[in-house]
Amino acid sequence: MTVSYGARANEDAIRNLVQNVATLAAVTISPTDPNGVALSSALNQRLTVNLGAPGQQTITDIETDIANAQTSMQAAKTRHQQATSSLNDFLQQIDGVSNEDVGAKLLTLQTRMQASLQITSLLSQISLVNYLK
Repeated sequence: MTVSYGARANEDAIRNLVQNVATLAAVTISPTDPNGVALSSALNQRLTVNLGAPGQQTITDIETDIANAQTSMQAAKTRHQQATSSLNDFLQQIDGVSNEDVGAKLLTLQTRMQASLQITSLLSQISLVNYLK
């Protein structure tokens, strides 16, 4: 699984936002200017249009991309934790067994095999003569 994520300072959305905020910060309107309200309104209107122009990348787009990458990474992390837990349990079943347990299980298996072979031997000797005895 490959997850690409990140943001650069010169991405369209970030650059556009910084340019518009810088324009807003650079323009000073005197409170005594009779056209100040109209100038401020026109400036705000143009900057608002620049920030929300259709077809342009927005900060929300960048946030969404990073959130999707974060969700994918969290899902991968969860899968890795589950796999690690399963493998650790499996390893514990192999490494964590005492020699006494192994010996007891082998002895039990040997006893079962001997009983099975003895029964098979007895079944192979069955005949009508032996049955009548």
